[in-house]
Amino acid sequence: NKILIYETAKKMFQEYGYEKTTMGDICRETGLSVGTIYHYYRSKEDILLQICEQAAVVTGNLDEDITEKAKNPFQYILEFMNEYARFWESVGADLVTNVYRIFDRAFLNDDYTLKNIKSHQELGRFIAVAQELGTFDKSMAAQEAANYLFTAGRGLLYEWFLRKGSYSLTEHSEIFMPRIIRTFIVN
Repeated sequence: NKILIYETAKKMFQEYGYEKTTMGDICRETGLSVGTIYHYYRSKEDILLQICEQAAVVTGNLDEDITEKAKNPFQYILEFMNEYARFWESVGADLVTNVYRIFDRAFLNDDYTLKNIKSHQELGRFIAVAQELGTFDKSMAAQEAANYLFTAGRGLLYEWFLRKGSYSLTEHSEIFMPRIIRTFIVN
């Protein structure tokens, strides 16, 4: 039921807009009772937080054959960041607008540090291995570099939703991220 509610709500948010979709609409669409819906999610915002949690687990399988991949990190980091863009593009600009509204609650601890986000941790581990191999710049700590790359990705995401998704976020990422990533690659 939880997956049905999540998938239905996400689809409705994308089709009708987050603000226009009510919990009642989700109940009708799923065919589930109000009590069942509220058992899993207290509000639309809880469903939106679940969408944010899905973004946090977007991975590029960097941990598989990590040493081999870290010998030539550029292509793997680029694919990882482009996968991040593809995920958010699939969510849609309207919904991303609402994600930014709850960004702090979704992604930050009370002291405004990033929560332990799987995708950030995976990229940080990969960068650490690349740094050990001498293929990635060591001027900042691995996790700091991962956070830097995600900050750049969020900047692209922010600009995209401000433009109401009028262009392909993935294509934009494919243009901008290589330039940013190359600043870290050691030849």
